[in-house]
Amino acid sequence: MSTVNLPELKQPEKAVSSEDIDNFIVDVFKETGHKISKDDPVISLIFLNQKIQEKFSNELQANFTALSEGFRQVVSSVENDYIQRFKNIVETCGDLDNEIKEKVEEGKNDLKETSVEVKEKLTDDIIELISGIKRNQEKTTNYMKKS
Repeated sequence: MSTVNLPELKQPEKAVSSEDIDNFIVDVFKETGHKISKDDPVISLIFLNQKIQEKFSNELQANFTALSEGFRQVVSSVENDYIQRFKNIVETCGDLDNEIKEKVEEGKNDLKETSVEVKEKLTDDIIELISGIKRNQEKTTNYMKKS
């Protein structure tokens, strides 16, 4: 016969230590005055319930941590987006400020040019008016001399 090597079967580790069970039994007795044995199926259910709660608590904690991190990433992303938008607005405002300054300077230059043109035109008109008055005065003087 051939010998087949089967893996050695090991007893699973206890989910709850004997000390925890003993402490629980003592606590129940102190609180209620009832004696229970280690073999009482209620003890198994209580510790099973405790393990299930620990497992779900750990899962909830992991989920909460993942959700918190996801929320932080979303907030950070949105924050970065708004910071970039704000920078763009500031740049646009800076460009607009420069444009406004350029237009104001252009307006000042145009106003100076127009002012010079108006002064020249006004000076020419005044000279022409004075010349006209002088001619009329000369005509009047000549007319008066003739009469």
